[in-house]
Amino acid sequence: MITGVTTWARQYPTRLNQLQFEGLRGFDDGSISFKPGITAIVGGNGVGKSTLARGTIDVLIGSKDSDASPSSASRLWGCKLVASVSGFESIPQVTLEIDPSGTRTASQPELEGEFVWLDPSYAAMLIQHQIVGDAAFADLLESTGPRALPAEELAAANFVVGKEYSELRVWEIQDYGLLAVMPYFRVRTGDIEYGAENMGRGELALLVALWTLNRTKKNAIVVIEEPETYVSSRSQDALMDLIAKACDERGLWIIVTTHSPVVIRRLPNPHVVMLATDGAKSMLIPDPRDHQIASILGGGVSYENLLLTEDQCGKTFTLKLCELLDPDLRRQVVAVVMGGDSRTDTVLSALPKPERWSTKIVGVYDGDVRGAARPYLHWPIVFLPGNAAPEALLRDAANDAQGRQQLSIALDVPLANITVALQAAAGRDHHDWHEEFARVLGPDKVTVTRALSKVWLSLNAADGRAFIGQLRAAIG
Repeated sequence: MITGVTTWARQYPTRLNQLQFEGLRGFDDGSISFKPGITAIVGGNGVGKSTLARGTIDVLIGSKDSDASPSSASRLWGCKLVASVSGFESIPQVTLEIDPSGTRTASQPELEGEFVWLDPSYAAMLIQHQIVGDAAFADLLESTGPRALPAEELAAANFVVGKEYSELRVWEIQDYGLLAVMPYFRVRTGDIEYGAENMGRGELALLVALWTLNRTKKNAIVVIEEPETYVSSRSQDALMDLIAKACDERGLWIIVTTHSPVVIRRLPNPHVVMLATDGAKSMLIPDPRDHQIASILGGGVSYENLLLTEDQCGKTFTLKLCELLDPDLRRQVVAVVMGGDSRTDTVLSALPKPERWSTKIVGVYDGDVRGAARPYLHWPIVFLPGNAAPEALLRDAANDAQGRQQLSIALDVPLANITVALQAAAGRDHHDWHEEFARVLGPDKVTVTRALSKVWLSLNAADGRAFIGQLRAAIG
């Protein structure tokens, strides 16, 4: 299901590619792009997830009435929305303008398709309030009649709710309260039978979500508002599996708003758009890093990996490459200086690798010891780029004409200072060169090494990316 690639690789007949917005409350003018299958809009409370979601469904519906949550309607007043779409005959985009009083003006013709807003927790609340407030509800049920869910839908309900229903019936009541069609559920588990009015809010929200997905037409565009509300982590995970299955089997194009790390944990990062706010305006962060998501939503980043480097230069070089090329990886590792490759060998061969130990240890060796045999190591190893010590790589970068210019900018020192430091360190062994160059240049040695590492990477980008890929693979 969501663990496979079919959800992302499938050809979707109808697609919402992008939403552009002007005058949207809480945002500077901008746009949001959507990915095949599932796109998640994530962020903390009050950053505008619901506003974007409501704008997304409203621009597709156009001037027609929306059954979206009424609490979000006024947030769109005074804005202009433009949706870029595919699969709707020859219509490439549609526009919706909403004046400050709420009057809607849509481009013509309006799109012919199914566009669904699903707020499971809000719908569950409406259903229970409607039942409790209607003294004649039992008579209404009798006049409507139930439909028993087939075995496949019953199995899906058991999977997502985490119960063993032996029977699940649904009454579909037309034009009832604020809902165009209101589902009423009765379930049997063991010797107990109960209806929607006696369900937990999370249980009912999950059944509403499944019912909505099952009755949604093929190739529809669906916006789902915070499906995690009232729902356990286990059921959130199961629901996302069923959502992915609906994408695979029926071509649903789905946009989810959430502040749950569980809902997005198996989505590729390009399918996630994060919202962050400075208190006045929210900004969109497409393809956010794991550490950015974890900072807002919690969870998702591990700090359990230990890198063993030969010396301080190797440590600084390694960590700077991680920082520049893979910030998530940088936040998952710490590095320790061993004082040489032989000492690194000793630790990696003497320390056994427990089967269930979550901590990963990786030896990071200088490139000049690449050819040495190391048959008895218990832990994975990688080599820094090239066939020389990192100090030699950094020296070559500093001696490059382009590199000197970049180093001057990186350290905010005059180019003349770089030239003087290079002359002072010329002719020395690469280890001594590194010491002397940093001493003459002025900033502390670690600062110089970090700046030199950045310059080296600008001149050797492919080698840097290859090293980070090897390090990432070694950590697993």
